[in-house]
Amino acid sequence: MPETDSRGRNSRRSLPAMGRIAMGVFLLSGPALAQEQAGDAKFCSEYAETAATAAEDAITRNPACLDYGSGVHGDRAMHVEWCARTARDKVEGAAVHIRRLASRCTKGALVTPTEYGGYDIAGGEQFERPYGQARQWQVKAAFSGRTFMYCVAETGVNERPVRLGFDLAMPGESGQWQLAVPVKAKKDWQGRLEIDGAEPAGRAGADVSGTAVDAWTIAWLNMGHVDALRKGHAAVLGVGKADYDFSLEGVAAAITKIEECRSRKGAGASAAAPSRPIAQAAPPQDSAVVNAPVTFAPLAKPGLCVRHPGGSGPGSSELELSRCDAPKGVIFLLEDRGGPIRLSDRTDSCASVNRLPAPPENVMIIPCRNSTDRWRYDERSRQIRNGDNYCWTVEGRAFRAGAKIIGEPCRPNAPEQQFERQF
Repeated sequence: MPETDSRGRNSRRSLPAMGRIAMGVFLLSGPALAQEQAGDAKFCSEYAETAATAAEDAITRNPACLDYGSGVHGDRAMHVEWCARTARDKVEGAAVHIRRLASRCTKGALVTPTEYGGYDIAGGEQFERPYGQARQWQVKAAFSGRTFMYCVAETGVNERPVRLGFDLAMPGESGQWQLAVPVKAKKDWQGRLEIDGAEPAGRAGADVSGTAVDAWTIAWLNMGHVDALRKGHAAVLGVGKADYDFSLEGVAAAITKIEECRSRKGAGASAAAPSRPIAQAAPPQDSAVVNAPVTFAPLAKPGLCVRHPGGSGPGSSELELSRCDAPKGVIFLLEDRGGPIRLSDRTDSCASVNRLPAPPENVMIIPCRNSTDRWRYDERSRQIRNGDNYCWTVEGRAFRAGAKIIGEPCRPNAPEQQFERQF
């Protein structure tokens, strides 16, 4: 396992310049690289599996992602052969770079890894699947396509949400314990973690640092912190001028469950949509509806609805915003959760994202036989999303008649992606 720093993180070299490396580096290695610097067979096998799996998932979603020159391909033998004659740190950087390219060319349908090759445990809740329950904590496993990312436990005792998790930095088995709380902070922040009113014992120390994702602040923990949390009753995370206190009730069981989940790389996690922690109020359940006539109205602009204008001119197949009292085109048929969305007056026509090499990717009405999109209306987020984690989006947040509906990666609390479903 690679060495870890004082925060327990993988101490791999940060490689923000990977994007500037000549593309040929992923296929050709210079003679100056010493053989003893290369990874062993196990390491190269892990690298090949990481790179090829991410590439295959990307290419399945967008065939234009295929790029042998950048390493975005599924030829495992080629990945192994290159790894065996390339310095280990360059291979680790390539594993990050390839996954970032996969995320970029799928418009976020696959997750961008961190610089050290792992993943943040907050901000990607839509990629999580229920794994199990440990006391008051709900444990989930997260996947980017077929790539395991992390295991996380979440609770909301006394309405104080907190997330604790452990990711996987690939290739290899190292990773980073992380603690996340719903407090806004700068990307690079420093603060203090106190447990039961005191510094964690031993060499752990109270000083912590981390990052921020959306509305979550993430603290990087070392094993001393994790052991102290396991034995504690309450904790306070100081982020800037804010102190966030939370209960540690049941955390020992949660840590054990996270370790089990992480060792299995999430195997056994349900493919069903995740639910919220049991200590919080359960969200409204999606109603199972079949061919129900509905309209979709943006929450941010009452009086407007999504409409298919029809006709034969430019843009006639695209969805757009219009007044809800338009004579036609505003009523759709929602077949079921995870089914097609059809026009009410043309049931052989379905909504589909027009996947283009560059944005915008309009939501269009095309013959159902040519559409593979299956849509689900999420009652909690108010989003209309498909299996690739794309959501209906008001282009440019232009809440006015004529604004186009496009497909973009789903984002939490994005007004341009929130619609009211009206029967």
